[in-house]
Amino acid sequence: MHKSRLSKLWTAGSGRRGHAEEGRKMNTTEFIWQSAGHSLWEGIEDVKGVCCFCGKQIKQGKKIKDCVSSLFGNWDLFKYSHLEWCCPACVYCLRESKLRTSNWIATGEKLIYFKRENIAETIFNPPNPPFVIAITESFKKHLAIKARINYSQKRFWITMENMGMWFEPDKWRGIFEIMKELAEGEFSKTEIRSGEYQARRIQNYGIEKWEKQEELLKPVRRQPVFKLLVFAINLPKKEVKKDGRTEGN
Repeated sequence: MHKSRLSKLWTAGSGRRGHAEEGRKMNTTEFIWQSAGHSLWEGIEDVKGVCCFCGKQIKQGKKIKDCVSSLFGNWDLFKYSHLEWCCPACVYCLRESKLRTSNWIATGEKLIYFKRENIAETIFNPPNPPFVIAITESFKKHLAIKARINYSQKRFWITMENMGMWFEPDKWRGIFEIMKELAEGEFSKTEIRSGEYQARRIQNYGIEKWEKQEELLKPVRRQPVFKLLVFAINLPKKEVKKDGRTEGN
C-alpha cells in the first residue's frame, strides 16, 4: 500500500532525535495535548493540587464539573474521581469535541484528523513512533482518555469507540485484501462482517473462490480487528446511468 498525501503529513520531522524518549516521559493526554500545540482551554486557573484524571501534580487546571456533562459515564478511567481539578492536558482531551467526532492520529508534533475513507492507509502505514490512533464510528464517544501511546509500527494499540485492540499490519494485510475483493465482488459489509452471504451473490462471485476466501476469514471474524477492518473498507462507488439508475454496491 503506497504512501498517500495523508501519510506524508506525519513523515516530515517524525524522525527527530529524542522524539520517542520524550513520548515516554508523558502520559497519553499530555502527548495528545502536545500534538495539538498545547492549546489552553478557556477557564484554566492557577491551582495547586492533583489532576483527578491522570494523577499528576498540577499548577494550573479547571474544575472537572465544568469539563464533563452530567451524562458522562467514564468515571472508572479516572485515577482520583473524588478530586475536583483537572490538568490542562486532560481538560483539552475531555473538552475538544473533534477528539470525539473525528478519526485522528497524534504524533507528538501534529494532531491530524482524517476521514473514514483514510482509515486503511493510516493503520497500514502508521507514522514513526511514538503515536496515538483513535477511530470513531458513532462520532460521540470519548476516545482520547481511552487511548495509548504506541512505540512500534509493527504492533500498536488502536482505540475504537468503547474498545481497544492490538493491531499488526503484516498479520492483517492479507485478510484485508480478501475483504476488499469481496466488497468489490458486490458483497455487502453486513455479509462480510456476519459471514451470512446471499446465495445469488456467491454464485455470481464464484463458489470455489468464495469458499477459499471464507475459510481464511472465518477463524478471525469474531476478533475486534475484523470489525475495524470491515468499517475501513471503501465500497466501490456507484455508477449513475443516464436513466438515473445506479450500478455497484
